[in-house]
Order: sequence, then structure tokens, then C-alpha cells
Amino acid sequence: MKKTTIRWGILFLQGVLSFFALFLFALVTTFSWRFFLDQVFPVDFSRRALQKIHSEPTIIYDQSGAEIATLGISPYSRYCSYKEWPDYLNQAVVAIEDPDFYRHGGVKWLSIWLLLKGKIFGEKTDTSISTIDQQLVRRVFLTKEKGLWRRIKEVALSLRLEEVLTKSEILERYLNIVYFGSNFYGIGAASKGYFSKEPAELTLGEAAMLAGLIDAPNRFNPLSAPELALRRRNFVLSLMRKQGFISKGQEEKARKEGLNLKPQKSPSIPAPYFVDYVKEELLKKFGPDLVFKGGLQVQTSLDRKAQRLAEKVLKEVLDRKSDPVGTLIAVERGSGYIRALAATTDYQDFPFNLAVKGRRQPGSAFKPFVLAASLEEGISLQAVFPADPVTFFLPNGEQWKVDNYEGEFSQGSLNLREATVHSVNAVYARLIMKIGPEKVALLARRLGIKEVEGNPAIALGGLKKGVTLLEMVRAYSVFANDGYYIEPQAIIKVKDKNGKVLYESSVEEVEKLNPIVAEKVTAVLKEVVLRGTGRAANVGREAAGKTGTSQNFRDAWFIGYTPEIVAGVWVGYPVPKPMINVRGKKVAGGTFPALIWGKFVYSYLKGLPPSTFQRTEGGYVIICADSGLRATPFCPRKITLFLEKALIPRGYCTLHSK
Repeated sequence: MKKTTIRWGILFLQGVLSFFALFLFALVTTFSWRFFLDQVFPVDFSRRALQKIHSEPTIIYDQSGAEIATLGISPYSRYCSYKEWPDYLNQAVVAIEDPDFYRHGGVKWLSIWLLLKGKIFGEKTDTSISTIDQQLVRRVFLTKEKGLWRRIKEVALSLRLEEVLTKSEILERYLNIVYFGSNFYGIGAASKGYFSKEPAELTLGEAAMLAGLIDAPNRFNPLSAPELALRRRNFVLSLMRKQGFISKGQEEKARKEGLNLKPQKSPSIPAPYFVDYVKEELLKKFGPDLVFKGGLQVQTSLDRKAQRLAEKVLKEVLDRKSDPVGTLIAVERGSGYIRALAATTDYQDFPFNLAVKGRRQPGSAFKPFVLAASLEEGISLQAVFPADPVTFFLPNGEQWKVDNYEGEFSQGSLNLREATVHSVNAVYARLIMKIGPEKVALLARRLGIKEVEGNPAIALGGLKKGVTLLEMVRAYSVFANDGYYIEPQAIIKVKDKNGKVLYESSVEEVEKLNPIVAEKVTAVLKEVVLRGTGRAANVGREAAGKTGTSQNFRDAWFIGYTPEIVAGVWVGYPVPKPMINVRGKKVAGGTFPALIWGKFVYSYLKGLPPSTFQRTEGGYVIICADSGLRATPFCPRKITLFLEKALIPRGYCTLHSK
């Protein structure tokens, strides 16, 4: 009995000692953890600390070193209390960014374990481990260093954040530092900048739109991508309903709202669309914090003289209120430097960059890619095709009926050169059916036009997603540069606030096209300017180019180049509609676009000695203006031209006889 009592006494004593040991261990651990947090991470989470975060704007210079713009935090930025906005703003942010926000203590341990487990065993996981707390400490209190130590600091600070602040206060700090796009940091700037109202006045739909911007503020920016912003907003609303924040009726009512945008106007700057493009490129390379708060010094390729000239010519030609709008991009041949990027639209009222982001149908401006693909396939420029309208029955069962512009060339045949000069649709339709549309699509992608699919309609510029003016200029640059691809670039050098070079451009030439093919394309496109659809672009010196007019005259183009510069002009309405009665006429590529291009290039090159494209031997030939073959004494209209050897017709005209 005594032994049993002693045994129980010993066990009791061991239990008491173990309890005190565990208590002491927990006490020491807690004290050590608290000391670790306070001493290693002495962070001030107060509002005042956040308001004291300094920022230095980025300065953008032109090619000569003259300042043209600054990029910094919006003047509407101010610190707002969480009591200044409706609860549904917090709910929208939580729904899209961190659905477990009100349940976790700053870190989602299970998500971290699943991620580690996935990395250890090579398993894929879609689990998101980043909480709002972690996003906040990462953006404000940590550097961009990577590694285990940074992860430890991030977790430690997130746990500490939950100890000293309430959930509402955490969301307040977060929404006052997060980036909402368009230089708007914080909810105060975003509300004022996008809607001209205070956060307290935000509707449910507006709050959902702002919450949707946080993850990808440039992609979902409502000023430049309204359709994407609307879809994103509706997605946030659906998440809010699924998570129980709003009712079905509230969701449906908010979905019926428009975007309600009433953007505040910013001070005007020179070349606003060029600066906008530079800003987008900087954001891709360095992120918003460094771009808007890091004091970068950015040297660009902008030629102020060329920019002013582009703006002047555009406004001189399209000078009536009822006229469509126009855009122009000019890129230096050989370097790829963008020297001008202009539009007739007012950036303050229409910030969407049509020249860079506007996808439109190129019409016949796409034919040079078909021509190049045909030459690669060994088809001669002298190959003859019927020119009359034609109907094809496609494998999918559809009929493809092709007519020529305004009913021209309703009968007879033309060789490939003349069909290009006069932009004959029926010939190009037959041509693409001969070589296959996929070959043309592959070549177009090779030259820098990314979103193009192989269907027969691309022979006439019928693209599923359209093409931007910048893409067209980039692709034509390959012809201008003798088959070599040179990426157009606007940023030459970037330095940090201390003068350290962070980025410096380099001109890389990559052969994308056989130089002989590029030379032949150039030779034909020169004829387009001299005597074809692009005569309005003739500048009295060597120039090559192609007109383009989309279906129903919704888009009009001229893309061309000289030995010095590659430039493109697009004319159309911001919301596409036919241009069939502009000043009583139809707007085709050979009208306003070719005229604008010719005026700009003529003035840009004025005073420079004429130069020529590199070419093989050739000679002057008298050809028939109707058939494109060597003229006979019976041809009524004859033209004397200098033609490269590859372009000299082999046969004589058969249209005219005694």
C-alpha cells in the first residue's frame, strides 16, 4: 500500500514539475518571441508612420535630355480612416484578395504547409498563401530581397500586425497604400481620380471595381480597358454574394450599374500617349513602387521636333469636328527608336492609347505578308492570276465570296506585282488558297504580329482579333531593315535616384526574313507609292508602303518606310463605324492615311539628302499601265519606270493589239 502511495506521489510530483517546466518554456518562448519581434523588427504600424513614407517622382526625358514629364503619386492622395468608407468596400477587398481574412491570425499556416509539401514532392497546388497582412508588410516594411530570411520576417510581421491592430485597422492601412492604377495610391486618390468623389460616396459597384484592380491595376484599368474592368467588377460581386457579404438582389442591382467613371483631369504634358506608353513599359520592368516613388531618371527616344510635326500634320488633315480620329507612329529605321507617337484625340478626355492598344482590321495593309509568304514558297512576281471576283467553298462548309475594291478589275488577269500595286482582292484570295493561310499566319507572327490565326480571310486583312498600329509598324520594319527584326523601343536608359544604371537598351538584329524576299517586297511596295493605291504618300524620294481599308470602311491605314524611317497611320472612329460619308467621300487607305503619311515624312526628311534602298541591278523599262507587262506600240497608256531586275516583266502586253 505504501509503495503504491509513494509511486502515485512521485508521478504527481513529476506531473507538477512537467507542468511548471512547460509553463516556464511557454513563458520563455513567448518572451523570446516578443523580444525577437520588438528588437529585430521594431516596426511602427501607426497611421502617422504610414503617412511619413517618402516618395520621389520619376522624371522622363526626351532624346536630347529635356524633361517632358514626371510620374509620381496622384495629387489627390490622402490618408483616409476606415470610418470614411462603406463596409462593402472592405468586404469586396476581402472577397477577392483574402477570403479567410476574418478567420486567420495574419498567416494561413495550412496553405504554407500545402505549398511546402507541393515543392518537396513536386506536386502542383493552386493554394494562395498570401494574406492581406502579408501583402501590407511586404509593400511597406520589406525590401525586394528574396529568400528564407525575408519569408521569416514577412510571417513575423504579419503575426505582430494582428496583435497590435484590429481587422478594420489592418484594412485601413492596406487600402491607404495599395496601388489602384493610373498613379493612384490609396483609396482616397482612387475614389477621387476615377469617380470624382470621396470614399464615403462609393456605390457597391464602384467599390467592387476598385477591389478588382488591386491584383492587376494596369490590366483591369477602367480608363484603358473598360470591358475588362466591367467583367472584373462583376466577378468581384459574384464572389461577395458567394461569401455571404451581399444578397442576390444587391448583386443584380450593382451589375446593372455602368462604370460611372468621372476621371479628374491631370495637367497636360507634351506627347501624352508616348509618355503613357513609356509608363506602361516602366511598370512592366520595375513595378509601381519604384516607378512612382523611386525617383527614376528615364531617357527616352522621343524626338520633340518629330512629335510636334506628327501632331501638326494630323490636326491639319483631320481638322473638322465630324472627321474621324487619327494616330501616327514613327520609328527610326535601323535602331527601332520610336521618334513620334501622336493622335488627334485629347488625352485628357480619351486616355486610351489607340496606337498601342487599339486592335483594328488592317484590310489590304496585310497583303505584304501574304506576298512575302508567297515569295518564300517560290511563287514569282510575274506569276499571273485571274483578277475577276471569285467564290470559294471552304472546308467548314462556308462560302467565301471575294470582290475587288469598288468593282475594279472585274475581268482579265494580272501578275502578282500588279495585283499588289493596285491591291486586287481576287488575286490575293486565289494566292492564299494556293499557298495556304497557315503559312501567312506563321510569317506574320514571325514578324511581330502576335494574335493572328490561319484562315483565308487574312489575305484581305480579316483578322479575328485585329492588329495594333504599333504591331503593323514593327512588322513592316522587317521589310525596311532587309529582313532583320528590330524591336521598336521608347526607353533608352534608366537610372535610379543615385545615378546607378538599372537598364540600358541595345539594338538587336534578328533575321526573320530572307533579305532577297524583303528586297522584292520593298521593290513592289515602292511601285504602290509611285503609281498604285498609295500615290498620295509620294514624297519625291524613295518610299515604299501599302494602303489598307477594312470592310465597310471602318478602318483606313497607310504603313510605309523610307531608307531613314518607318511610319504608320491609322484613321477611324474610337467606337468603330463606317467612314462612308466623311466630307461626302469614303475614307480608304489611299485618302487621309496616305496623305498624312506623305506630309509627315516629307517634312521630317526635308533638308536631308535623298538616299536609296539597297537594291540589285536593274534598269528603266517601258511598261503598259493597264497590264503591267512590257509595252507594245499599241498600248494607249505607257509608263517608264526604273525596276529592279527581279521586277522587270518577261513578256509583252497582250491586252492591246493593232
